[in-house]
Amino acid sequence: MIAAKDIRVRFMNELLGDIRENCQILPVGRRIKQLPTEELKALKARKYLDALCVYFWALTPVLVAILTFATFVLMGGTLTSAKVFTCMALFNVLISPLYAFRWVIGGLVEAWVSLKRVRKLIQLPNMLSVFVCVCV
Repeated sequence: MIAAKDIRVRFMNELLGDIRENCQILPVGRRIKQLPTEELKALKARKYLDALCVYFWALTPVLVAILTFATFVLMGGTLTSAKVFTCMALFNVLISPLYAFRWVIGGLVEAWVSLKRVRKLIQLPNMLSVFVCVCV
């Protein structure tokens, strides 16, 4: 999605630069309409993946509880209300980190993209002299 947005922003900057230079609008209407659709496709795919992740994260505590209790009973244990309530309390404590994990992964991906962009900016030939002047 970020790549599609970058392409759209770069194209719009080029278009505005051409308009400033030539004082006319170039015949690019079809391409302008196409750029947001590619970005929307990426956004749609991301939102479907988001919904799927939310579904599985909401389902996971229930599945873990069922599998844990089934395994305990199949191994010959006897379920009591004290054991069930204690296990459910522990499972509920574990839900919060599980929900936060999704946001951590998203933050790491955004940080990685930002680092790559900063690295690319710093590696530009003229940027080294700018950084040296600013730091001194």
